Amino acid sequence: MFRFALASSGRNSAPFESYTVPFMLSMLLGATSAADAQAPPLQYVYGSQPTTPTSSVITGFSKANQTGALSAVPGSPLNERFEGGLVAIDGRGRFVFVLNPTHNDISMFQIDQSTGALTEVPASPFAVPPTLNSNHAPTRPISITTEESGSLVFVGYYDGDFVGSSSVVSLAIDAAGPSPVLVTQQSTSLSSGGAPIQLLTDPKGFRLYVGLSQGQNGLEVGGAEVYSINPSSGALSFNGLADTSAGRGHSNAMDPQGRFFFAGWGQNIGFIDSCMISPVAGTARRPSSTVNLGPNPGILPGAMFVDNSGRFLYVAQDTGANVVAYSIDQVTGALTQVQGPFTNISFSLGTSVADPLGPYLYSLSPFGSVGIHVYQIDQQSGNLTEISGSPFNGGMSGIGGASGIAISGNPVQALSGPAATIFPSTANFGSVTVGTRGPTRVFSIVNSGDQALAINSISIIGTNASSFSQTNTCTATLAPNANFCQYRFFAHQRWPIVGHASGCRQRSWQPANSCPERHRPRRRSRRHPFSDCTLFPDHYTGNNRRPTNVDHHQLGECASPHFLRGWRRP
Repeated sequence: MFRFALASSGRNSAPFESYTVPFMLSMLLGATSAADAQAPPLQYVYGSQPTTPTSSVITGFSKANQTGALSAVPGSPLNERFEGGLVAIDGRGRFVFVLNPTHNDISMFQIDQSTGALTEVPASPFAVPPTLNSNHAPTRPISITTEESGSLVFVGYYDGDFVGSSSVVSLAIDAAGPSPVLVTQQSTSLSSGGAPIQLLTDPKGFRLYVGLSQGQNGLEVGGAEVYSINPSSGALSFNGLADTSAGRGHSNAMDPQGRFFFAGWGQNIGFIDSCMISPVAGTARRPSSTVNLGPNPGILPGAMFVDNSGRFLYVAQDTGANVVAYSIDQVTGALTQVQGPFTNISFSLGTSVADPLGPYLYSLSPFGSVGIHVYQIDQQSGNLTEISGSPFNGGMSGIGGASGIAISGNPVQALSGPAATIFPSTANFGSVTVGTRGPTRVFSIVNSGDQALAINSISIIGTNASSFSQTNTCTATLAPNANFCQYRFFAHQRWPIVGHASGCRQRSWQPANSCPERHRPRRRSRRHPFSDCTLFPDHYTGNNRRPTNVDHHQLGECASPHFLRGWRRP
């Protein structure tokens, strides 16, 4: 059951007594069950660090689940034949990928599942051939990521298939034969003119977010292009944008539940936009809130990480070794600074990573230092504390900097069954003239669970149900994962609404003349605002929980301004 709560406000508006007008979505959901108890998976951390301009080492560590401490895996550090760079691990924890930006290829290493030791696959490294343009292959790789299923790798190239453009290439992991290989599947030219500074995938691996920055054409581009991922071929289909208002991009982040997208951008002064992600297409065109890192110039969001609980965002500011912690509002994604700046902690894009399964952050030592720093997150306050034994060396020596780091592990889904999400959770109906029909607002029901969702009915109930109408495109069932239907909800005014004041208390819609003259709504406007229509809850998983009743609060225009004095919104 979902219930709307309306709260309206406007010029010369007066508060009205609460009344309940629930909007009910009746659904028959499949049963849920807790995931089978299992031992925590083995996790490994790998870092790439240069030893000379043309060579590097890969260090590997196993992680202690209880403490976050690191122990070197057998054969670490492993000498890499090339310069090394950014690092990624496939979603199933079988392979490590290292970008070689100068050689313009990708080194591939197989992970021993029991020890974490690395072995380079025989055909490594892999270069992307010409695809869209037979005369030119993408060059200068600057970003890499994988997805949840462990089948695909995505690489962002500053120099794309055509002069002046950038591209993202999809590569398939083929482990069926005697020797695993990477196979180029598709190259996609970016439409925004930006460069793919960072790549992210959503928690289920359905979508790729291409974080943008200034490209070859000099455009100040930020936010991300959003693509749906074909799970069989790795082909990308453009869905839209995340944060169209961002300027020059620096870094991006997403919470572990895939609800919020954070865009860090700015040129002289930095900003962080919080965007609510649509479960329908994964887009988030406009931010719901923005944090200004000013007023001092040069403070820019160089790197951002969300902890495994989704409660805190950590931002590395480009000015000095400063890290700031923000709490994340679990409804809107709005940020509030709660810790920092930590002047003795240094994070950077590509060389720091959040643990997906525990309250830890890992960072390669910068500036020629040796080791990996480990910080424990206080999950109540967001404070960071370096753990005992950090930084962990593991036999490293002669290191000339930090290139990339990655950690294995994917969160296990705790529940199975259908999971209905309503998007958007709020809508504004504006003003509705008496005797007319108001604007239409479209909501989508998305089944983000792993079982089919059965919908019995969609209905409007309550005292004033006749003042609202809806139509929908929903079928009897929605298939698992990202299938959706839409319903259109609108309000229409038959009578002016009467006020809540001395001598005039009404719980339902009434003609204006039932209220004393001095308290009647203004006849000359005869417009009464509807706004802020909110679903409670906006997310429902397939269990037996029942939401609480939610009141509607309706504000109308009133001739007597004393209505507003001493009134406190519920």
